[in-house]
Amino acid sequence: MRFQDQNRVVVVLIDCNWPGAKQNLLAYLADRLREEIEEQKPFRVDWNQVNQEVSASQQLRLLAGEATQQGFRIVMLLNNFDAVLQEELLSQVELNELRPLTTELALVVATRQPLHDIDQELASSPLFNVLRPLFVGLLEHEAAAAWIAAYRQDFPELAEKLTEPLIEITGGHPFLLARLRETLLEVQKMLPAGKRIDRADFALIELRLAEHGRLLFESLAQTLEAPPERIAGQAVETLLSALTDNPVPVKSITPDQNAAINWLINQAVVVYREQEYRLFTPLFASFLRHRRQTPDTSRPAPSTRIITRVETDNSYTRLPRMEADLLSYLRAHANEVVSPEELLTQVWKLPAATSPRRVQEAIRRLRNHLKDEAEPIGVIENERGQGYRFVPL
Repeated sequence: MRFQDQNRVVVVLIDCNWPGAKQNLLAYLADRLREEIEEQKPFRVDWNQVNQEVSASQQLRLLAGEATQQGFRIVMLLNNFDAVLQEELLSQVELNELRPLTTELALVVATRQPLHDIDQELASSPLFNVLRPLFVGLLEHEAAAAWIAAYRQDFPELAEKLTEPLIEITGGHPFLLARLRETLLEVQKMLPAGKRIDRADFALIELRLAEHGRLLFESLAQTLEAPPERIAGQAVETLLSALTDNPVPVKSITPDQNAAINWLINQAVVVYREQEYRLFTPLFASFLRHRRQTPDTSRPAPSTRIITRVETDNSYTRLPRMEADLLSYLRAHANEVVSPEELLTQVWKLPAATSPRRVQEAIRRLRNHLKDEAEPIGVIENERGQGYRFVPL
């Protein structure tokens, strides 16, 4: 109860993708906490004692302990914590050093995927035993309805009977609910002044919201192309194909599809309603149907050099095509550091600004394949904050 007073809570926000965080995360956390305390001066600190500690984790414990003793609470928000595990910014030992801190401060880590889907080994750290996973999903019906109702202050022409259809097409997704404002503004400008936005205009609202939602749909589609290794990619593809056409009855889900349907729910892509699983919005279903019916001509065919090597080199024959292309490129640049951006442009033929997660997932899968080789050909090393290096054996 004492921490309900926001004046007794010190919040420190850290983006784990910041350059300083990537160089030395623990030291960066200690420095940022020090800066926050020095700026706000919420409680007294014996800086001489803190400065005597060489270890960054010990400095953090001292500062957090001082806060607790004086009735304050430190909250550290670590965004993009995926980078810590995927790029190995902390060793297992360093992760374990954070565990005692959780008794003195509130540690909140935000990731795009569940920790156990990112790095099985590092996610087994005692640190994560005390963290409670929360899946940030879609808004509940009442919250979505309240959001839409708030728009009537700016759009009094919006008919109340459109509330339920609008909840249906936004799926309770915050991104689509936010884009609904721009959509309604566009529709309002297309209609005669003062005309009521009614059911007759709903098709236009759907059309424009689908366009405003394209960025979200493209991002989701990319994420769904790279499920974690524990889930068979074919299971995800099969379910998505079925869900794109119609809701899937719960009874029709086979045991080997349970992990895939759970993962789709975690991504806030699938919802459960009336004994059926369905995509969160019919707009995403339409987007996927269009992608399925439209050939992807944006990605050129793999080069002859790669195809030849796959056909002639036994180390490639058991690899999926993308991992084979990736290994081919890394071997061609053996002992060189190759950035995720370079791999995205040269192997995936995608813009460098594309999320590096697909590279990280493919590297993880390729490493596991290489471990299983009867005659090892090399290892893939991480260069913290820079990229990957293939070292031939």
